[in-house]
Amino acid sequence: MIQLLISLRYLAVALQWVALLWISQRLGMQLPWSALIVTSVLLLAFNVLSHWWFRRRRQVASNLALWLQLSVDVVALTVLFYFTGGPTNPFVSLYLLPIAMAATALELLPVAGLTLLTALSYTWLMSHNVALPHVHGGDFQLHVSGMWINFLLSSAIMVAVLGRFMSMLKEQRRRLAEVRERTLRDESLLALGTLAAGTAHELNTPLTTIGLLLDEWQQAALPPDAEAIANLRVQVLRCQTHVRALAALARHGAVGGASVRGADDFVFECIDRLHLLRPGADVEISGSAGTAKLIVEPALPQALINLMNNAVDASLAMV
Repeated sequence: MIQLLISLRYLAVALQWVALLWISQRLGMQLPWSALIVTSVLLLAFNVLSHWWFRRRRQVASNLALWLQLSVDVVALTVLFYFTGGPTNPFVSLYLLPIAMAATALELLPVAGLTLLTALSYTWLMSHNVALPHVHGGDFQLHVSGMWINFLLSSAIMVAVLGRFMSMLKEQRRRLAEVRERTLRDESLLALGTLAAGTAHELNTPLTTIGLLLDEWQQAALPPDAEAIANLRVQVLRCQTHVRALAALARHGAVGGASVRGADDFVFECIDRLHLLRPGADVEISGSAGTAKLIVEPALPQALINLMNNAVDASLAMV
């Protein structure tokens, strides 16, 4: 918004000079040229300094900086209107442009402050101004022409400001959407990493069991009995179940896969999985959750199982 304001101020200074030259050459009005030129030059110098300052900083201007910039415009307009008829100047409605720009970019309190400054400036001009000299036979027509030019100029500036503001708003929404998408992707990767670590931990026991069974069969002279083969099948099935679950989460995304489960059912299922992992674990359940429901994230079962598994390791008795 600051860059747009600076660009519009360059345009305003150029139009001021064109208007002063036209009034001097075509209408022959006797205006306080020195004061008007000094005001215009000072405004141009301020704009050049602002342009250099904000380009050097290369960061988004604060709301205070924008408010100060608009306040300078209000003061500059007040000085120009003071030397050109005050409230009788057909361009006095240009006071509305800084307020409109503030309303599109600032919060209520700064906008109210700028509006108050503008209102006080307008009120001051009611009794403090240098009257415009009369142009014989064309005062009213000249005033109407000035109002027409003012309408065209104000409309063009408003379209430019609002168009730029909407473009900035769309760009901001696009960036927010990108950040949100990146955050979801990062959360998904983190969740999948957590699930992968938990799955690897759960796979360790059945794979170790399979390795021990194979070593026993290799060393034994007799073929494996039916119980050993059944145990091997159970361990292989557990490995397949864990791998399929992880693959499904990788396909569909770990984020957003939460489900509503009964609290008791969820706890019993985790205990059953713990018994597969630690057949000798003795877990006692105290109390009941009744009909209570839980929102179960994909990583929650593994977290609870790991917690109970660590408790079994640390406990000498019942968990």
